[in-house]
Amino acid sequence: MTLTRITITGADDAVDPAELAALSREFPFVEWGVLISDSRAGTPRYPTRAWVAWFEQACWRGKGVHGSAHLCGEAARSVLAGKEERLIVLRAAFERVQLNGFTEASNELLDLLQRWHGIQWILQAPEDSVADAVVSVATLLSRRARVSALWDPSGGRGLRSDSLVASSLIGHVPYGYAGGIGPDNVVETAQVVLGLGASWLDMESGGRTDDRFDLAKVRAVLEAVAPFVEASR
Repeated sequence: MTLTRITITGADDAVDPAELAALSREFPFVEWGVLISDSRAGTPRYPTRAWVAWFEQACWRGKGVHGSAHLCGEAARSVLAGKEERLIVLRAAFERVQLNGFTEASNELLDLLQRWHGIQWILQAPEDSVADAVVSVATLLSRRARVSALWDPSGGRGLRSDSLVASSLIGHVPYGYAGGIGPDNVVETAQVVLGLGASWLDMESGGRTDDRFDLAKVRAVLEAVAPFVEASR
């Protein structure tokens, strides 16, 4: 069994998207996770709208560059409430949309996921109860929408979890793992999560130095994990 991709999250205005595109050509399995937040835009990890537009131009769909939009704060809450405005802006460049702050399957969210079934949806699951809710969503929607989970007890803090997966996810929904991943342990983590059936890894803090996106660390992770990864098709 192979991992389908590794997501590197947290590029911001200090990063040239052309450098991300160059790494994508070398490592076609990498996906760039872009954190979308209205209140934090322009701070480390959270790019401005201008940078996101720049990223879209440099990494447009069809150029072999994979991107996922990770909605945070009000951006996530609006989609969770069934509002579509943010999705209309993002859909051109991002193959996957992750909803941070998901807790339960509201009717408004279920209706939106069905209407936007062309998007691959990721629901962040920081604890067992939320993982159970993700499985509930996937079961209710069946094939009407593509729903997966990111098992993420760390929440971007770079903390490794004692549990690399919630048991409810196994065999029920595609899922990835995030938390405490870096150049020194990505191989070990990949080996463990492969055995548990995970589909991808997501690294955020482990690719930073003094809270700045570190391309050298990112490259080291991509080189280390390459033998475990199958390029997304």
